[in-house]
Amino acid sequence: MVQWVPPALLLELAADDEGLIFELVDAFKVDTAARLQQIRLALTSTDHSRLKREVHTIKGAAKQVGADLVAALCQDIEREIAEDPAKPLDGRIEELESQFEEAWHAMARYEELHSAPSAPSRL
Repeated sequence: MVQWVPPALLLELAADDEGLIFELVDAFKVDTAARLQQIRLALTSTDHSRLKREVHTIKGAAKQVGADLVAALCQDIEREIAEDPAKPLDGRIEELESQFEEAWHAMARYEELHSAPSAPSRL
């Protein structure tokens, strides 16, 4: 089970405001889900430029919110694209989607443990 705690940079950006932290994490979830859809479209149309751009953007966002395994996987995929743009990446993208889901669930567990008892989960 993947564990997650807000990284120092996120805590600094949010000025230790847990509500803001949860909003930023939620934005990461929504944005990354949309980018994963764009990656699927890029794979279908063999648009390597779009694929590379979306993977790179997810990597940066993942680093910001402390989804380190997602960021590392994106970095590996970027390297694979650079080495061989024609290489089939469907399996790697499935792995990215799975890793994103694990990170997302870890973030949701964190919110459940750190939210006020009466506050419903936003994640």
